[in-house]
Amino acid sequence: MNSDQFDIFLKFFQGLDGKATFNYKLFVEAYDKFRKRDEGLHKKIPVFSSADSMLQYLYDTNIIAYEERSNDGDAFYHWSFREKGTVELHPKIKTDSNYRIHQGIAKALDVGKSMKSQKTPSKYTRSGRGIRH
Repeated sequence: MNSDQFDIFLKFFQGLDGKATFNYKLFVEAYDKFRKRDEGLHKKIPVFSSADSMLQYLYDTNIIAYEERSNDGDAFYHWSFREKGTVELHPKIKTDSNYRIHQGIAKALDVGKSMKSQKTPSKYTRSGRGIRH
């Protein structure tokens, strides 16, 4: 993936509104909004051809894991690198599940915390000079 493709890829995660955990429905909604912004997207990055192929790509590259719950309610996250083995070379992600973005890359993707949109300018400047008057 080149840097232009990576920039497009990062824009997808804006559709998750800062969430590092999400369900299948939210993922598909974010994917649909993303595709509407750029109809030729699947030609630029083939793994974006469908929501399910993108979901599988994110799983294959260990960006996301899917969740399963035990009978006593404990969460277990399936990561592709853990599921791979001599028998299972290309594990499939479960659709209609809950997902989690790997915490090691969540910050780079700008997810992990939902932020309110700011309607008024901050009283602090970005330059660190203090309070605006």
